[in-house]
Order: sequence, then structure tokens, then C-alpha cells
Amino acid sequence: MERFSRRDAIVATAAVGTSAVAGCLGNQLGNGDGNGSSDDGESQPGDASGSLAAETFQLGPSLERPLWATDEDRNGFVSVAEAEREALWPVDDPEEVDGLEEWITDTDFEESRVLVVQTVGPNTCYAEIEVEDVAVSTEENGEDGGTITATARAVDVSDPNEACGEAITYPSALVRVTGGELPTAATFTITDGWDETSEVDSSSGLVDPDHLPGSVRPAEEPTSVPDALECENPEFERLWSDRGDVAWGAVRDDDGTPLVAMRIGGFGPGDEAGTLEFERGDEIDIWMRNVSTAYVTTGNASKYALERLTDEGWIEIRGTIGDEPIDYTDEGILHPPGEGFEWSLELTEEGILADHFRGEDLEICPDLAPGRYRFAYWGAPGDDPLAVAFDLLE
Repeated sequence: MERFSRRDAIVATAAVGTSAVAGCLGNQLGNGDGNGSSDDGESQPGDASGSLAAETFQLGPSLERPLWATDEDRNGFVSVAEAEREALWPVDDPEEVDGLEEWITDTDFEESRVLVVQTVGPNTCYAEIEVEDVAVSTEENGEDGGTITATARAVDVSDPNEACGEAITYPSALVRVTGGELPTAATFTITDGWDETSEVDSSSGLVDPDHLPGSVRPAEEPTSVPDALECENPEFERLWSDRGDVAWGAVRDDDGTPLVAMRIGGFGPGDEAGTLEFERGDEIDIWMRNVSTAYVTTGNASKYALERLTDEGWIEIRGTIGDEPIDYTDEGILHPPGEGFEWSLELTEEGILADHFRGEDLEICPDLAPGRYRFAYWGAPGDDPLAVAFDLLE
């Protein structure tokens, strides 16, 4: 059982102070014209302080559904980047996108904003996004007293006799806006490949957690709650867990903006959203994603507690026998928007321990029994662990 998934984000180890960039433009079909097509830097209308120059770099289409597309009311996405790393998160490897490194190097982020724009099309020929009418509106309530506005449209780049692949496709583009005092908010009018148009606001985040697939915790009270968890081995010492309040399903910043969300099931084949009852031997899939429009830092994937609800509260079911301590490395994991961790736990004593990096040194005492269990990740940002819960049946 793998402890880290392919979607795990960048490791930025504090001890050496290094980081790398990874993104989520998975299953990439191509990169437009191969050189990142541009709007030739033509000036777009701006506010009274002067004109704007806007250039579009095409990143190409993806077959992988982004998180914002789980909201049926949204047909696109826009975010505003003030630094190189914030602009490159949609790309797995910038070196593989012809011309991208040169384009981003030529960007002066003290004078420019780079906007990440995405939408959706009905087939693989919708590979680019046309961006027009870029302006700064002081009528919008942006954080800096204004908002970057524009129109964007999914573009079919195929030749008349070209066959298009039958797959829903998500093209992405970067838009460099230069000139005057630029705000850090954007509102785009986006038209997708079905000619459906909506207004997309950068302040909306990547996705509202309420629209995510999967489930957070059972709605009903548990039917079986033991008095306590007692282990007959006097040398058994339970792993540390917070045991207190948790953030159910999502962690938010001080302004209430969602940062990271967690769900049980909902993405993989056969997943049934709302199913939170499992039998012994079942495999439970838990996933966590960055739902903001900026990088989020967490601890490593092993920093979680697996607890059972008792009359004494939530108690960690795993522990050690002997004097060997379980230490966790002090590292930061950088997650681009839409990325995160995945855990797959087989609901047996052996299966649960196999997920832990020190599983061979752990025990579960007493053995698994029916009841309500809580998965609480204490490596998330914020004061409280990020948690989901499920029931183990008779």
C-alpha cells in the first residue's frame, strides 16, 4: 500500500531551504501552436491612469477534470498571480512547455499581473482560450479598489476536416497584464465550448467545498460507543492525538476563505458519495485537496490520527510497545491549487498499519471493533486538525 500518491505535492524541507514546482495540468494533449500563442501584446483599454498591455500564453488542454469543474454552476476559473510560482502551478514541468520559461522570465511582477484562466470544451479540439477586452474597472470591489476585467472564450483550433477526440477537455492559458497600478482581483466573463457564458470571480477560490464529491461524516449518531479503549498489554503506549476540536471537512483562513478540504470517497471508480458505512476488510479512500487559488503548506502525509469515539472522547487506536519513539520529520509540503494527499486504508489491523511509515513498529490495541472512527490530519494549516469520520459495521 503506497503511503504517498502521484498527486502528492512538492516537498520543501526547511532544513535545506529548497523547493520545486509541480502542477496539475495532467494528461496534457498539447501546447497550442507549440510556442505559446500570444495576443501580440496589443494594448487593451484601461482606466484613467493609462492603457494596458495584455499578452496570452496558451498552456494547452488537459483531460483531467479540475476541482472547479465539480461545481455545476461554473464553466471556468481565474486567479491572479503576483509571483512566478503562483503563475506556474497549472504546469507539471515548465521546461516541457515550449517558450514558457522565456515568457515567464520576461515578466516583471512588480509591473505586471499574470492571470491563470481555465475553461472547458466538448472535445479535444478546444485547445486554447481567446482573451479580449482586458481592462481595470474601479467600479468592481477588488481588494485594491479595482478589478481586472476581461472576456475569455474556449477556442476550437481544428482544421475543417480534422477529427476531434470525443472527450471533455479543459484548456488553460496565462494572461500577462502590464500597465499602471494593477489590482489583485479579477472578474472574467467566460464562454465555454458549448457557448455558455458566466461571470467568474477570482475571489471565489478554486471551488466551494460544498460542491466537492465525497462525504465528511455520518449525519446520524453512532449506535455503538464503548466506555473506553483498554489494552491488556501494560507496555502499550498510544500514539499522540489532539483528541479535541477538529475542522470537519475543510480548513479556512481568518477571513473564512477555504484553504484545504478533505473527503471520504467520491473520485475513484465505484465511489459512492454519502457511503460512510464500511465492513471489516473494506478499503476506505480519503483525499485532501488545496481548494484555494494559492499554494498551501502542510506537514507530511503521515501526520494523522485514527481515532475511535468512546464515552471518554476520541481515542487513537494505534500505539507502540517498547521504548522506540515515533518521530515525525519537520518538513513543509507545498500543494498547488487542486493538489494534495490521498490515503487508502484497508480496514484490518494489518491494512491500517501498512499505511504508516513506521507500521512495523505499531500495534492496534484492542483490535478493531464496530463503532465510529475519525481520521484527523494534524499537519493541516490552522489550529485544529482536518477530519472526516466513518462507521465500521458489525
